[in-house]
Amino acid sequence: RPRSAERRLRLSSRGRPATGQIRTHTRRDGLTTYSLRLRVNGTRHTARLGTEAEGWSRPRAELELENVQAKIRAGVWTPPRPAGTKSAHPTLHEFASLWLTRRIADGIAEKTKQDYLWQLGTHILPFLGAYRLNDLGTEAMEAFKEHKLEERAHILAALQAGEVLRDRRGRPRRTLSNSSINKLLILLTTILENAVRRDLIGSNPAASVDRLRTRRSKGDILEADELESLIEGAGDLTGRAGSTDVADRFRAVRQLRDEHRLSWAAIAKTMDIAESTAIYRYQRASRPTRIGVADPGRRALVATLGCAGLRVSEAAGLDLGDIDLTHRKIRVKDAKTEAGVRSVDVTDRLASELRAYIATRAGDAPTAPAFPTRTGNRRDKDNIRERVLAPALRRAQQLRERRGLPPIGVHVTPHTLRRTYISLMLSAGADIPYVQAQVGHRDPKLTLSIYALVVQRRDRRQFGDAFDRLMRDAIPSMQHANMQSTRPVPKAV
Repeated sequence: RPRSAERRLRLSSRGRPATGQIRTHTRRDGLTTYSLRLRVNGTRHTARLGTEAEGWSRPRAELELENVQAKIRAGVWTPPRPAGTKSAHPTLHEFASLWLTRRIADGIAEKTKQDYLWQLGTHILPFLGAYRLNDLGTEAMEAFKEHKLEERAHILAALQAGEVLRDRRGRPRRTLSNSSINKLLILLTTILENAVRRDLIGSNPAASVDRLRTRRSKGDILEADELESLIEGAGDLTGRAGSTDVADRFRAVRQLRDEHRLSWAAIAKTMDIAESTAIYRYQRASRPTRIGVADPGRRALVATLGCAGLRVSEAAGLDLGDIDLTHRKIRVKDAKTEAGVRSVDVTDRLASELRAYIATRAGDAPTAPAFPTRTGNRRDKDNIRERVLAPALRRAQQLRERRGLPPIGVHVTPHTLRRTYISLMLSAGADIPYVQAQVGHRDPKLTLSIYALVVQRRDRRQFGDAFDRLMRDAIPSMQHANMQSTRPVPKAV
């Protein structure tokens, strides 16, 4: 490409000003290779990005150049490592691709496939993909772990410096927790163990890498009254992220349109919103709603998570037709394990909640999302956690404070509601195999661990009651002893 056609950016580092440009090269096979050519503090660096077949494009290369720009300004950029040497062994990229192809052929769930693609494509292969299997050792695995920790530090340092690093889609990059980094190491161990069984390598270098320390809170289970407060809090939410005045805004748009006969443009100007937002609010105002609740979908969703024990991804994937109140069943068609595909019994408490909610969805197709967003789209786990559960918890805390009840003291996530369901079912006397089948546990280990907590709680209450009985029985005796101690001591003869 002509030199004048290259994109150049001035990069401001802590040393001399730096320049950078995107370089492209057309290979003999017709594929275009993208790379970055940088001059930082008088030193020239070349960072290979990848080919079109690996998902690289001009916009993605520009985003990566902007990320490098932000890292240099934040003082956390490091020169790229030299490419590894070639050999007759397959690269990790090639072997991992074959491994994933086999897993897909074995019939793994779609969500599992997408999770593997995310782990490999976003994190593992960009760093280790070019390594030949025989070149992979413990040092490479440790370097990968350190790279993810450095990457997290870079994102945080950039944020502190007022910069935002972005991914290939232009979205702000998010830091990985220790648990997420361990998850990447576990996948690496699984893939390389397959290479050992095929005699491609002698030992598994990922198996000996120490995992990062994680903190797992024990006993994150709600009491029944806390779950009820959370359901009620979700029912009080309306509009975006739990605002409480959206019903008034809906009615205002309807009044301006129907009574004042204003155009969409005039309504948008009057309310300082976009025309599309005005149209949406008008359409939403005409939908039937349950009395006192402008957005009942959030309440029904939280009730389903807490009273049916569904995984958050399973609840997000439900269609209206999957909720069968005639036979009191919720059908989970897509789950992370084979045991997860199941029918969940609907309790009376949940049935009354869902019956009232489904009445507001009259006329919707059975294939419509069971718990859609305000715009009718299907929710995902992040939306449920951030847009439903978090504001519902804040509202529940307000309600409990107003009523003089203690606050909910545990860290509440969608999985907390699943554990709460298991705990309440076991406390109610349901046997372990039944609860295990209801929640879709392939391994009873987790069900048994929660059962141990339930038994522990029950025993503690019993011990406390027994202690109180002993104290009540001891009170008359203590009074008698005190009376005896007040009598004069007879003198010795």
